[in-house]
Amino acid sequence: MPEKDTQKTNKDANADPNDEWTHEHDHMDDIPYAAFPYIGDCFVATTVYGDPNAPEVQKFRKIRDNVLMQNPVGRIFVRAYYGGLGKGAANVLSAIPFAIPVIKRGLDKIADSY
Repeated sequence: MPEKDTQKTNKDANADPNDEWTHEHDHMDDIPYAAFPYIGDCFVATTVYGDPNAPEVQKFRKIRDNVLMQNPVGRIFVRAYYGGLGKGAANVLSAIPFAIPVIKRGLDKIADSY
């Protein structure tokens, strides 16, 4: 049975051993889709459009999967969004519903351009 290579790089030596994200994923291109928690939830779009199954929300899922998840910067954004940024933004929007039409116009432009 072949032994695992136990040599650590400098990057590994400086990584927080308790941080699974840093420790397990050296390259953003290698991050598996499953590493993103709550990947099905579109918090902001659901808050704006009022239904997690709205056609616009479905379009944002496609943008996430087909655009953002296909490049390292997009995956960083998705990681931040599903790590709490998106849920926090949706909570803020829920608290100030008068802002929803403004956000909706911006989201409509993004969705229409895809």
